[in-house]
Amino acid sequence: MFGTVTTSEAAEHVGVSPFTVRKWDERGYLAPVNPGHKPSRYRLADVIAADVARRPQAWHDTLDALARELCLT
Repeated sequence: MFGTVTTSEAAEHVGVSPFTVRKWDERGYLAPVNPGHKPSRYRLADVIAADVARRPQAWHDTLDALARELCLT
């Protein structure tokens, strides 16, 4: 099962900056599991889904492999 991650951890998992994760949150692409609390925490599965939806097709294969790897661990 996927756990929750902080903004920095989320960014690291999908290879974007923490600024990008915060923007996804502000724009409604990603919702924290602890709204109104700091630090924000996100479901890793939601972070991956938000990233996949915003990446070119070339990234989809890489992220699918990451998701499969995380499911096996």
